[in-house]
Parts: sequence; structure tokens; C-alpha cells
Amino acid sequence: MALSFIVPDFELNTKLARALVILRNLSLNKAGNKILTIEKLAVYDFLLRHPHILHGILKSQGRKMLILRPEELTSINKEYPNTNGLYTHRDLSITLQILILQGYASANLTKDNEAVYTITAEGANFADGLETEYVMRLHEISNPINQLLSLNYRQLMAAIKPYINGK
Repeated sequence: MALSFIVPDFELNTKLARALVILRNLSLNKAGNKILTIEKLAVYDFLLRHPHILHGILKSQGRKMLILRPEELTSINKEYPNTNGLYTHRDLSITLQILILQGYASANLTKDNEAVYTITAEGANFADGLETEYVMRLHEISNPINQLLSLNYRQLMAAIKPYINGK
């Protein structure tokens, strides 16, 4: 009998928790405008899964940096970051559909007919109730991402590119 191998980053409950943290902390800019497109959600999800890359981006831009934990510095993801979610958004679309159907997230269209996502009050209450060490760390990592909210998707991808293609 072969045992299945589950990559924790891609387990459904883990993806739902990450999406809720992003929606809770990163869906509005300082002016309160909805800014979270699926593309930005993909980038923020990538940065949550690869905090060493977030650290490098913040350092290169002279911004307040994230304090990394030892396991984040020695992870296999540090040497070989998984970039699949940056370019294909199918999994994120499914994750968002689940959250919307559960009443934890909502989608709206901008003037440019671009979908933006936010957390609902019910979703915020649920997200606030997630008190695992993993989710607490996601909140810690998401705080410095707030410094990048003014960047558009293209600028975010340009900031990430040196860390996934080698410096």
C-alpha cells in the first residue's frame, strides 16, 4: 500500500486560512478602497508562503523588514520557490468560490469591470477565531505586506522576479 504525500501549502483548509488572512488584512488600501484582485491575491499568497522573498523585497526597497524564523531561512522553499500559483489562478478561484458560498467573502466589480474581493463581517469573525500558531504567523507576515499595497500587479511581479529567477 502506497501512502499519499500531502503538501501542506496546498491542502484545502490551509489555502482557505491563507485566503482569509489575506482578505482580512490586505483587501483595502489606506483610503479604504477595495484593491484585492485575484492577481494581487496570488502575489500576496505567494509572499505568505515564501516570507524570505518578502523579506528580500522589503530590504531592497528600504522598508521595514519582517523578522524571519529559523525554519523560514532553511526551508526547501527558500532554494526552490513554487511559483505555480503566481501564474495560474484556478486554485485561488476555487478557494474564493468556497469562501463566497460560505458567506465569508464577497466580490465586486470596479469601474474597469475588474473583480475585487473583500471579507464579510461573518468572514472576519471566522478569521479572527482561527488561533493556530500557523494562522498567527500568517497575520505577522501579512503586516509588512501592507507596505506593498500601493504597488500594482506588474510592480509586485517585478519585485518578486529576481528572487525566483536568481539574482
